[in-house]
Amino acid sequence: MLPSQHFIFGFIFSLLLYPIFGLGSLIILLSTIFIDFDHAIIYSWKFKDFNLKRMYKYFRHYNGKEKVLCIFHTAEFLILIFILGLFYKLFLLISFGLLFHVVLDAYEFFTPRSYLKRISLFFRL
Repeated sequence: MLPSQHFIFGFIFSLLLYPIFGLGSLIILLSTIFIDFDHAIIYSWKFKDFNLKRMYKYFRHYNGKEKVLCIFHTAEFLILIFILGLFYKLFLLISFGLLFHVVLDAYEFFTPRSYLKRISLFFRL
């Protein structure tokens, strides 16, 4: 999913949670977006390049032939952050944002993109 789409959906999600968490919903929004920092780590490590535009193009056209582990997207990482969230509210808020991001990614992965473009204005962006 494109970063702009994660931002739009994350913004809506955090607005919905604002009555419950107040400014904590900003943490949810930020974690929804910055979970993709693992892409930057992978690209920088692999290519010894810190150019965000080239990194974006690489992952935009990534076809899945190479095995790439996005560590912040793994179930183990999500579980760890959630467990920390049982003790610290900050990590609980982060876990909501991370989980929301992963759900959006999974939805896009398992749904044909052409179908999404027909039924959603957001997927036309």
